[in-house]
Amino acid sequence: MHYLSDHRGSDYYFITLHKNILISPVASGTWVSASGGVVPDGAVIGGVDSHGAAMFVARARIEDCLVPGKLVANFGFTLIPWFGKEIAINQYEVLIDGPNRWVPCRGKTIPGNAFPGGVEKNGVKLYICRARIQGSLTVGKMHSERGTCYLCYGGAEHSFTEYELLVDDGIC
Repeated sequence: MHYLSDHRGSDYYFITLHKNILISPVASGTWVSASGGVVPDGAVIGGVDSHGAAMFVARARIEDCLVPGKLVANFGFTLIPWFGKEIAINQYEVLIDGPNRWVPCRGKTIPGNAFPGGVEKNGVKLYICRARIQGSLTVGKMHSERGTCYLCYGGAEHSFTEYELLVDDGIC
């Protein structure tokens, strides 16, 4: 794990993975392996950063977990919320040709068609959520057992009990 700061003074912990991430199809959409800020064609836009740049739905592996997060191309890595911090990871997966419908949710209310985004090592499902923070509509992870959306912003993890979840109308 490497430590770095960006031009805004935010601190990040940078992790370089040397593991192949396979393309994995889901009900609608496909997770495609990428790195270095690359945004594949067809990437699902999940929000916008405070400077107006598109934010894409991404996820990355950390400590045997698969964690949803955000990708802004000019950052050069994906960012995931992890134990109170904003973690930058160079190797990640981007959701392409997937759903792009978001529904308001609160707490542990999870629609049956919520789009799966990842999993913790104890088997807890993680969904893709988003909320507004500091002028940004930011993508993060929704912890299904806690009913909380966790986003990373400004070097830290932030929690929300009111958020939007990505849903897939193709799932019955």
